[in-house]
Amino acid sequence: QLIASCNRLADFSAAQSPEAIRHFHHLLIDLMKLVDQHFVEEERFLLNNNCPSFLLHRTQHDEYREKLAVMQQAGIAGKLLAKEIYQFARDGLILHMQERDVLDKEFMTSIPSGC
Repeated sequence: QLIASCNRLADFSAAQSPEAIRHFHHLLIDLMKLVDQHFVEEERFLLNNNCPSFLLHRTQHDEYREKLAVMQQAGIAGKLLAKEIYQFARDGLILHMQERDVLDKEFMTSIPSGC
């Protein structure tokens, strides 16, 4: 869902019309809600299962949320292009998955099902 949401942002990232830009920002707000929901659920799982890297994982989530919110506000103020915001949103999620989530994969798959 997160990647699909980023892909929807891509459709409007080069748009110039005021209507398209408004639509982009509505999609961005939807993505931010989805990201927050995903991070909260992931953090709950990691915490409940005593993941040794929980604090680092949560810190990275918080940093991503904050950067995305700052970029969103800058975009609304006309200080950032939608394309820059989209690239950060997509690249930040992919980087987090490739780096942090992959490192915790062994821990997460060692948890018995039903946890």
